[in-house]
Amino acid sequence: MRLLLAVSSLVSAVIATSRTSAPSGAITVGSAGQYSTIQAAINSLSTTSTAAQFLFIQAGTYSEQVTIPARAAALTIYGSTTDTSSYKSNAVTIQHSSSLLSGAANDQATGTVINLAANTKFYNINIKNTYGKGSQAIALAAYNTQQGYYGVGLYGYQDTLLAQIGNQVYGKCYIEGAVDFIFGQHARAWIDSSDINVSAGGGAITANGRASSSDVSYYVINKSTVSSSTAKSGTVYLGRPWSQYARVCFQNTALGALINSAGWEQWSSSTPNTAAVTFQEYSNTGTGASGTRASFSTKLSSAVSISTILGSTYTSWVDTREWEHIVVSYIKQVIPESVQESWHSWRSSMKKAASNQERSEQTEPAGWGVEEADAMYKKEASLATQLALAYAIHKSFIFIRVPLTISITPKVVRVLRGWGWDIGKRTTKEARAIKRATIQAQKPAKKR
Repeated sequence: MRLLLAVSSLVSAVIATSRTSAPSGAITVGSAGQYSTIQAAINSLSTTSTAAQFLFIQAGTYSEQVTIPARAAALTIYGSTTDTSSYKSNAVTIQHSSSLLSGAANDQATGTVINLAANTKFYNINIKNTYGKGSQAIALAAYNTQQGYYGVGLYGYQDTLLAQIGNQVYGKCYIEGAVDFIFGQHARAWIDSSDINVSAGGGAITANGRASSSDVSYYVINKSTVSSSTAKSGTVYLGRPWSQYARVCFQNTALGALINSAGWEQWSSSTPNTAAVTFQEYSNTGTGASGTRASFSTKLSSAVSISTILGSTYTSWVDTREWEHIVVSYIKQVIPESVQESWHSWRSSMKKAASNQERSEQTEPAGWGVEEADAMYKKEASLATQLALAYAIHKSFIFIRVPLTISITPKVVRVLRGWGWDIGKRTTKEARAIKRATIQAQKPAKKR
């Protein structure tokens, strides 16, 4: 129990880092910033320069509509937060009220944030269309490729998120709506580890409008949660086809009781649009994952991979290392020097003891090589968990062979070795046999 508590507390401490001041070189927005509105800050940036651009938005609510035009440079926009690992502590909200009924020229024009730029990243910002029920009212209109949204909250009722063009990723986000609130025609969107909240029953979550059988559009909701505190049981569908070629997959996702047992529905009774749809599910859990699904849907035998959706080069633009970067940056501050000193002292004493007898395998922290452990258990852990587990084991001086080796990858081994920890070195059976023979040979002969 002591070990588990140590792991939990360290993971929380490491991951829950704050960003309440501007990164070096970033333009600031807010009452104490260089600009008082986000749009003014955007307008100040060159659209032809190729040098990376950064904005930092100070805590507050910004009542404005923001349009980001296409540009040559990559753009990153940070929101102030006390916990970068989640949307739950976001301190920045951009809000606007607009809908087709209120006079907007088209769906896109209702967006609170209209992002027309490629190579953009948003971190820890809430984006809301406050119009409410009654008409299409977009919070985020995403109209270009290589757009990443991390810890972002999207709030609306109908048509909350328009994922329209290009490759897009949404990581650890919050997406709220009631009717067709994840929709679009040509984008490939990967939504991962996110919370999807349905604010009212009677509608569908997704409405993909893939234009043809050759169109690349594909929405995948992966390792997420679908829930509601207001929608009644069985009153919500995973999706309906805006076009007959709609393509959506929910996989490894927890589905609440709000999801109808059929899973998917027709566009309408007069225009079903189900002849060539691709509606898929794989390994979902929860009450909403059970039941006889619609005949035009499919159960997959394996999960869709992120590279299938975003391409094999997705790591060149998707921020897959944001959380690892946080850990590596802060882990040494979290681990007390006294603990590291205790570890070094313990290892020193163990090495001295080894001159008399071999250490038992129960007290060897990394008796197996990392590669064998990974291959045997086929299990991966995040860098944060790996480092936390290693630290917790060292802190409690409980050296459990299997749990340690299955939790540590070569990258973690390199980090820990950088701190001077002799860990993770491969020891084969032959090497251990030679070591035992050497130790035995070094023992003085017994007197007769």
